[in-house]
Amino acid sequence: MDGILFLSGPGITPGGPVEGAHLWDIAPTVLALMGVPIPREMDGHVITAPFSEELLGRLSIQYDETRSERLSQGTSEMVDEDERIIRERLEALGYFNS
Repeated sequence: MDGILFLSGPGITPGGPVEGAHLWDIAPTVLALMGVPIPREMDGHVITAPFSEELLGRLSIQYDETRSERLSQGTSEMVDEDERIIRERLEALGYFNS
C-alpha cells in the first residue's frame, strides 16, 4: 500500500522523503509529539525522519509500562489515575465544563 504523509510545524524539516513509514506509525508519532507516553503494546513506532535536530533534542519518547503490565496480568480495568488523566485531557479539549 502506498500513501502520503504530511507533517508541518515547528521542528519539522520540509521536503524530505519518509521511507518505511506505515499507517500504524501515526498514533505513536502523534503521542510522542504531544508528550504522552506510548502504550508498550501499541503497534508502530515514532516516525522521526522529518524531525529537526532541535526537535529530536527536546522530544522525550516515553512508553507506558504500567498499562502493559496490567494487561499482561489479565486486568484491563482503569485505575483512578487513568481516569483522572483522561478527564483532564478531555477537559483541555473542551468536552467537559470545569
